[in-house]
Amino acid sequence: MGDTSVTHAGALTALTALLGTAPSPGLPEGLHYLGQLVTFATAAGLAVESDSSVPTIEELVRAARIRVRERYGEPPEEEEQEEDLHEAAAQPFAEPCPEPDFEDVAAVTRLRDRLARALWAPEAAECRDELAAIAIDFRLVPGLTDQDMLAVRSASGDFASLLAAKLVGASLQLVAAGLRGRLRRCGDYECMSPFVDRSASGHGLCCTPTCASRVRARRRRNRQFEEGQPIG
Repeated sequence: MGDTSVTHAGALTALTALLGTAPSPGLPEGLHYLGQLVTFATAAGLAVESDSSVPTIEELVRAARIRVRERYGEPPEEEEQEEDLHEAAAQPFAEPCPEPDFEDVAAVTRLRDRLARALWAPEAAECRDELAAIAIDFRLVPGLTDQDMLAVRSASGDFASLLAAKLVGASLQLVAAGLRGRLRRCGDYECMSPFVDRSASGHGLCCTPTCASRVRARRRRNRQFEEGQPIG
């Protein structure tokens, strides 16, 4: 059973990025390519395997030793070597998953649409029921990590199920934190990316300050036009 802990910081980023490919007024279908699936998986903390396997801790330590020797041109002092090895060992490990194929594009598209339906459902009960149904269909099992953090595991091990474990876990965390109502699309029509509003007021309409600046500038120009003022 694949362990797909959702504590990875990028799981929510992967979730909003995937939701951003969904068609909406003014935006066509945006999920077409295997490379997109790899990008989502990598952001969520999955290491997509190709011909080579994901490196083990021993392989990473050996690589760190080589980097140390190259850096100093000679065997380093024990303290320096240990510092570099500890730094290498402290890096977060991505969880392995198989390479996606074009069938996975269709599967992840269906997953995306169901997650969107759940997270933007008008009633909380609809959201809970849909997330539960997704978990059943993708054979996901909830659990806890050694640090008592929420984890969702896949009993299947295929690409779509492993990604589903990450994204369903992120969705559950979003709902549990009371942030489902703050999941919205950016108000800048040049962007329209989904984002989670973390502003103190909870009334943020744009995903970045850049988008917010464009919206303000556009409103100012519209007001000047309506008032017959020079537009500058």
